[in-house]
Amino acid sequence: MTTTNYLRNLLTAVVCMLTALSAQAQSTTPEPELLLSKLNIVSELTHDINQKVRTDYNADKVEIDIKEALTTLGFDDLAMVQENLKDLLYVGQIYVNPDDVALGEMKHDSLTNETSANGIGFWLKRYESQDGQPNFECVRAPYGSSDFYAESFEFDAETGILSCNVGQMPNTLEGDNTYYAFFYIINGDKAISIRLNLNIEASHIGTLEEMEKAGESTVEIEMQPMTGYDTKSFEVDTEAIATALGCTAADLDDFYALKDEITFGGKNQEGKGYWFNAEGFIQDWSDYSNYYITPLAEDYTRFGLGQYPGHLNVGDEQTTSIFFINGTKYYQLSVHLTIVEPKSVEGEFQNMATRTINIQQEPAGYTWSNGVDIPQTWIADNIGTQDWVLYGLAVLDEDGKEPEGNARYVKNYTMAEAPGFWLNAEGRNSGHGDKSVFGLSVGNAKPGQISMIQMPDLCSVGDVYKAEVFFVNEETGAMVTLNLVYSIVDEVVDYETVGTESIVLPLADKDSFAAIDLTKAAEALGVSVDDLLNDDNKYLHGITDSGIFGGGFSAADGIVYNEQGFFDLANGSIILTIGQEGGNATAATYSNDAVADDYCLSTQMCFRIDNKQYIYDVKFISATAYATAVTAVKRSQPVSGTAYDLQGRKIENRKSVNRKLARGLYIIDGKKTLVK
Repeated sequence: MTTTNYLRNLLTAVVCMLTALSAQAQSTTPEPELLLSKLNIVSELTHDINQKVRTDYNADKVEIDIKEALTTLGFDDLAMVQENLKDLLYVGQIYVNPDDVALGEMKHDSLTNETSANGIGFWLKRYESQDGQPNFECVRAPYGSSDFYAESFEFDAETGILSCNVGQMPNTLEGDNTYYAFFYIINGDKAISIRLNLNIEASHIGTLEEMEKAGESTVEIEMQPMTGYDTKSFEVDTEAIATALGCTAADLDDFYALKDEITFGGKNQEGKGYWFNAEGFIQDWSDYSNYYITPLAEDYTRFGLGQYPGHLNVGDEQTTSIFFINGTKYYQLSVHLTIVEPKSVEGEFQNMATRTINIQQEPAGYTWSNGVDIPQTWIADNIGTQDWVLYGLAVLDEDGKEPEGNARYVKNYTMAEAPGFWLNAEGRNSGHGDKSVFGLSVGNAKPGQISMIQMPDLCSVGDVYKAEVFFVNEETGAMVTLNLVYSIVDEVVDYETVGTESIVLPLADKDSFAAIDLTKAAEALGVSVDDLLNDDNKYLHGITDSGIFGGGFSAADGIVYNEQGFFDLANGSIILTIGQEGGNATAATYSNDAVADDYCLSTQMCFRIDNKQYIYDVKFISATAYATAVTAVKRSQPVSGTAYDLQGRKIENRKSVNRKLARGLYIIDGKKTLVK
């Protein structure tokens, strides 16, 4: 190496070292002064948040522009504030004098940045003033008896915006008050103070004695004694209630219950509903609570009633009331619960329909996935009720065989967030323990949704688990099956299902054709039918054996299914294409193999555009049965009573056919009908 090169390299190293030291010096802040009495407040900011008294932990995002204030504090490098916010942001704290606990919880003069909520965040609580009187200033406290929280603080150096999420301890704050807290960003002995005012609107709900009854009705519910927290659903006629109250159903934005004969109390069932004691009054979850009522629909048209496991027995009766209020009028809905003997379904469950639902999640132990909507209307159409009972698969017996008959289904809910199950790798209800790998719950993420969860450290990217759950009408034995495909991925890609339809198509070892209406799919996806069928658009996908839609073909190219009904280019034997004839969409099918007259195969396909998909539940039946069924439907006249099975075979011709047929799904007078 020459002397010149050596000196050049040495000079470069010195410059780099000096630059690093300079940057380090610029990013270093002096030791913060934590005694509030000694801090020099150079700038004061105030921000107001308006909320009603809340019954849940929902939060509002707050954004405050502190860019100018940071400049007065001496921070020119805002990126440094963004990176070191945890070390710069402080709040007051609760202090209890160990020598005189009678003084109660007071405000300490020393500030803290010890988090007690999510991210950079704090639960906040009122303290008592020097004269022992409570005030509405709140300081940092542990979660528990706190009043509200401010959490997930972040600072954006580009915009100068400090943001956080502000929410309440459910059913704690009082209306017509302002709860507030001071937050400090400190640079040495100087600081800016940020006062957050949480303004709680006054509550206008009085006692029952102060109101006028506008109407009342009673709901009768029968349940068997429960060993889990699963619910029995019941419907509420909000239109009739609103009419009685002189408002619209949309105005019914909450419901209430009593903690004594006349006084309304706060929600105590996950911030959504109420637990009740034997007298029908609000009772916190404990040995004294017997059952709860919680909304299952956001518009309050459907509720669920669940029991404290083991507290109620056959023959017990419980009555409570929930109230809907408009101004000074109330409507009283009494709920009468009777505990009855467990139901026993005669004969084996009969599966009426099957559908696949895909759920993705990144590796995460004990964290719930996003919820996926349960197809409630589809279930009700196929089993004849919305009051279904969730079943899972039983574990194999000692010989490794599946139990016979209805014994293969179980409803002992092993998931604490019932109804739900902990499952082994085969998707069977193994309970929480060494054999469980993943789990599911109905209604845990949100009423009407299924969500999944993993056992820690057992699931990796690329794992795919399958489970079957069954929604059963215990009155008739009719059920539907949901095939759940749970994929562990490195990044969740959400596809919004914008619609679902069921279609029946003929199949033979020669070309078969059937009209197919694509107008709803096109409208839901925001395109025309011509766009769906355009040869250049690869919108058509088939269901794979992993439960994921695969492919991406034009409608004319079509989908190839194997004999199990899965999209399979390599081993497929069934071809489905879609074209146009005379302006109408037509599905063309062909099988490489002979098709028996009683042939029936269920599968799925979808049209997918961007992140939206429209799903078709497809049922292939033999072309012979299809022709017979179509002819029967065309020929059937009103009130004829003629019945056909789903393969198009004529069953009977009686006026009283519903009372004579075995339980099942039939075509009667040209309509799909469930016989119970």
